[in-house]
Amino acid sequence: MIRLALASALSDRQAEGKVIVVDDWAFETPKTKDALAALTALGVAGRVLLVVDTNDTNTIRSFLNLPEVQLIEVGELNAYDVLCSDYVVFSKATLPSTKDGE
Repeated sequence: MIRLALASALSDRQAEGKVIVVDDWAFETPKTKDALAALTALGVAGRVLLVVDTNDTNTIRSFLNLPEVQLIEVGELNAYDVLCSDYVVFSKATLPSTKDGE
């Protein structure tokens, strides 16, 4: 039931064109300025749910100080947070379909 709700919420955001997948963040050092520039380049505005890998500390630290960005680990992804966000941003490493196949 929980997976179905998550799938439905993600489908809703995808239908609106508000699910974005990037190849990799690849921040060499954590910089909030670079994180903001990345979101601007993606055309993302408003509340953003950023799905991160717990081992990607540079990405986490880069986005941590942006008040409109909520960071969530891939294992904690849930329908409520998806629906409360304007955009959902994944890296290829954090896509649910790639994690389910492990």
